[in-house]
This record gives sequence, structure tokens and C-alpha cells, in this order.
Amino acid sequence: MGDILPTIDQHQAIRHLSNRFRHRNIPHALIFIGIDGIGRKILALRFAMAVNCMVPSEETSFPDSGRNQPKGDYDILSACGNCLSCKKIRSDQHPDILQIKPIGETIKIDQIRGLIRQLALKPYEAKHRVVIIESSPAMTLPSANALLKVLEEPPERTTIILMANKTADLIATIVSRCQTIRFTPISDRRMIETLLRDYQVTDEMAEAVTYLAQGSMTKLETLLTRRGEKQIQWIMEELKNQIQISMSSATNSPRRAMVLSALLASDPLLKERFFAVMKLWLRDLAVWPQAPGEVRLQADREGFGKLKTTVTPEKAIALFSAVEKMEYEIAANANSRLAMETFFIGTGDDL
Repeated sequence: MGDILPTIDQHQAIRHLSNRFRHRNIPHALIFIGIDGIGRKILALRFAMAVNCMVPSEETSFPDSGRNQPKGDYDILSACGNCLSCKKIRSDQHPDILQIKPIGETIKIDQIRGLIRQLALKPYEAKHRVVIIESSPAMTLPSANALLKVLEEPPERTTIILMANKTADLIATIVSRCQTIRFTPISDRRMIETLLRDYQVTDEMAEAVTYLAQGSMTKLETLLTRRGEKQIQWIMEELKNQIQISMSSATNSPRRAMVLSALLASDPLLKERFFAVMKLWLRDLAVWPQAPGEVRLQADREGFGKLKTTVTPEKAIALFSAVEKMEYEIAANANSRLAMETFFIGTGDDL
């Protein structure tokens, strides 16, 4: 398939599905577990392409098609990508590859009822029908109960794929009737490689974006919008200003702390990113003396070298804990602006 619908770092999930094929054991229901933006939907579509490819080779034949089984591992990524079926799936035009997404915040009972009516009919043209339910935890309780009836009496030649961040987000009776496949966050190395190769960002920006994305390509792409890049650049500059203040006779005035706190309080996403990058800096400061090669923000080595005389690893760890304590208080409905003012005024001289 070349680079058609590429997946990154999901070897375990691919191997799991491949083994199912090899042993002629195609589940009627699967749950893809993992954070958003790590390739769950892409792999679901590649699964659909593989089981419906019209020109499979000996190595890619579908187990139920009557052809001989391949001698080696069956690779679900081996659909041709060019037949009519593959092209329809890639362009979301295949009548038997059904996708359900939330309408607004929820997946409504009428959507599941409509799915049930479709599943009562034979597939129009697919060898194997595939249903992909994105954001499965968004199902209302009536929707989930209606889907449960389908899972209890699954239609032939059909696989239903649900996607969720964790199994606890779904009702236990649905989980018990599905095979679970876990997806892992994309590695930092692969994220940085992608950023440097495809987005031409600086090393510093690549490190910061990778840290903030937390293994999710969706988050990475959001961060690389014009607004996201400007936010990260501003955060980096603001933290550098804090270093300059700490290296001079200036102090982190209450007014400066209040202005910064008001700005962050007005934009929850900016606040989240600001403190995530701050924790990355503090983490680097803590490991710098003993393991300089482990510093994530390599572009700031010089700044860390100057700052390490005033911010010891112990102090960096204490500040890291103070950030997490403040974030916990805000999550527990403390006044976010007041909590940040207290933090900046109390710790500003150490930054």
C-alpha cells in the first residue's frame, strides 16, 4: 500500500489484528483503546480495505475468501489501495463501511436505530461489512443499550469497531462482548522526526510541540496552526524573560505576576500549554547537572548553564511540585487567577 493511510508506531495493534486474520478468527466487535490522534481510525479503515480488497495477492487474501492461507504472518496493511473497493473506502464512499460520529456532544439513539436497520440488510457489495463508531463513550445510555443488543446477536460478515480512550468510558456489558486492542502514544522520536521533516520547525519548537502533543498527532497538528505556534513562541520567550529576571537584580513584581495570571486565566488552553512547557523546563533543570544529554529543550542549554547556579535540582523539583499543586487546586475549582498569582509571586524569584 505504500504510504496510503500511514500508521505510526502501532506495531502491536497491527500484529494483533494480523494474528486474527492468520487464524481465521475475525471478531464481530473490536474496541480500539488509546488517546485521540494515534492512528485508531486509520487502522480501522486499513482493516476495512484489507478485508474487502478486490485484487489481493497470495499474501493478502482474506481468510474467508476460500483461498489458501499465506505461509507467513498475515499483514492487514497489504490491501492493494487501487481497486474500486479500496478507493471507495479511502474516499468515504463505500456503502458498507459505515461510520458513526457524535452529533453535537452525543451519539443519539436515532443514529444507533438507523445503524440497526442497515445491519438488518445484507451488505450491498462488501465481502465484509465494517462499522466504525468514533468517540464511542459519547453514546447516550439508550444508544449504548441499543448497540448492546446488536453485539449480543451480531450480524454475519460484519465487524463493529468502537473507539475509546479507555474501557472504563464504556458500559461493562459492551466491553465484555468485544475484543480489545490497545494503541500506544506515538514515540517522541517519531514525533520529532515528523516535525523536522514535514514542518520545517526549529529544534526548540519541535521539542516543545512534541512534549505538549503527548504522543497525539491530532494535538501536534493543532499546535502547529498559526495560533498554536505563536502561543508556543510566546511561552518560550516569557520563560526566557523569567531566566533573565532571575539573573539580574530585578524581581518578579506583583503587578507582573497579576498581568500574567490574568492573561493565562482568560485562555484555558494557553494556560495548559504554558504550565506544561514550564514543567518541561523545570524537568530539564533538574536533570541538567547529572545528565545534560537528557535535556529536552536542547536550544536552551546555555540558559540552563547560567541558571543552574541559582536553581539547584532540588529547587527545580520543588518548583515542579508547586506547579502540579497549583494545577490540582485549579482542577478542584479554586480561583485560577488567584492561584496563579500566588504561585508567580511566591516562586517568581526562583525562575
